[in-house]
Amino acid sequence: MSFIAEAGRFISELSLNDVPEATVDRARLQCLSMMAASLAAHSDPVASAAAKRIAQRGSIGESTILGLECKRNAIDAVAANSILSMSLDYDDYCFMGHTGHSSVLASLAMAEHTNATVSEFLCSVIAANEIGGRLGAATFFGPQNGQMWTHIHLAGAAAASARLIGLNAHQTADALALALAQPPSVLQAGFFGADSKVLAASAPSSSGMYAAELAADGLRGELGIVEGRRGVLSTLAWWPLEGLLTGLGEVWLTDTLAYKVYPGCAYIDSAVDGLLSITGGAAQHNPPVHDISVRATGLTWGMERYSRRWASPHLTPIGINFSVQKSLAVAWVAGELSPAQLTPEWLSSHEDLLHKAQSQIRLIHDLRLTGKLVKEYSWILRAGKLTARRFMLNAQRLRGLTFPFSAIVHACGETQRVALPLGSPGRPWSETEELMIAKLAGQTSRPAAESVMSALNRPNGRVRDLVMALGR
Repeated sequence: MSFIAEAGRFISELSLNDVPEATVDRARLQCLSMMAASLAAHSDPVASAAAKRIAQRGSIGESTILGLECKRNAIDAVAANSILSMSLDYDDYCFMGHTGHSSVLASLAMAEHTNATVSEFLCSVIAANEIGGRLGAATFFGPQNGQMWTHIHLAGAAAASARLIGLNAHQTADALALALAQPPSVLQAGFFGADSKVLAASAPSSSGMYAAELAADGLRGELGIVEGRRGVLSTLAWWPLEGLLTGLGEVWLTDTLAYKVYPGCAYIDSAVDGLLSITGGAAQHNPPVHDISVRATGLTWGMERYSRRWASPHLTPIGINFSVQKSLAVAWVAGELSPAQLTPEWLSSHEDLLHKAQSQIRLIHDLRLTGKLVKEYSWILRAGKLTARRFMLNAQRLRGLTFPFSAIVHACGETQRVALPLGSPGRPWSETEELMIAKLAGQTSRPAAESVMSALNRPNGRVRDLVMALGR
């Protein structure tokens, strides 16, 4: 059976009763995180203008554009909301991919459109995570990576929409195949340095939803489009890892979700945790007296060097998102790193001090930290040839999998070692839950965030009521 055919069966037959409760809990927090990410981006003039443009031209419907008091059709709503969620890099990620832009936001738009229950909504979020995460993992060794795996949003949005409009297994498989027939290829120059970055998940998510509607109308897709000759894997990966497509319904990639506490690439998080622990979150009104040093993995070090190719001479949210030095400069000056610091007004009013602080931050590649990271994921190198059964046995590691984007920060005569960033797997669950409620509360209010969380715990409630709770 092809992956597409198996995925169609999995998505159409999945019930929330089939999913471990801990997995459902992680999906609930993902919903809080992604709603907060979209709402926060209204402070970014670029994303806000793009979302408003979609609202102006879109047709009236039942789906909410978050942060705007308007309802539009489901495809326009996911187009706008995924622009917002991409803007500040304030999302979440799992093994392997930033699935939430489509899994949560396509599910949210379609759930409002169909007046779905919370149980149906969460089921579609999880199904989309499982499909998108596998397609990201299987193309790990390729020209795209991380947020640039935008093909996963074609499949994620198609999966979520198919589940919520009630397509059967064959129709769902067709929806996935139609969606993946024209995978996007994001250009690095357009992602790391330009406003076009905010569009990365928008068009794929819209196309995925459209594909589900077309499948409902009888359009057929090529079911071998993932593993087949000149299909998704051979086109998007130098070394396809087909073994990572297995284990649907047995291995839950949703369990590996990591939620961002700071706006920015995941590789900055441990360093920011370390610096704020040293400063106690106190704003600093002068540059550091002595250099701040950060020892980090090769991923963090490489990201820093890579992002410089397209760095603007002025401080921008995108430039800060992909730079440890710039992110730590903001955290030093403000005593925090939040969406409030990424507004044009705040950045321009602190630009001189930020540049001075940045010049005194040194980033060092620590080979030992990189070695630990490689060891954690060494098993993935064998996954391309593994059978489904052997992969599932190896994938038991996912139960305790972490993202050790570690950092050692030295500042003010003190050293902090951060093995796992806040919000990531391996951190205490109660801590992560509180952080995600606080994340949404920061964009709404504490009562509103708690109301949304309460609504997510009522499986028979309606998603429309959940969205209304955001305004309380």
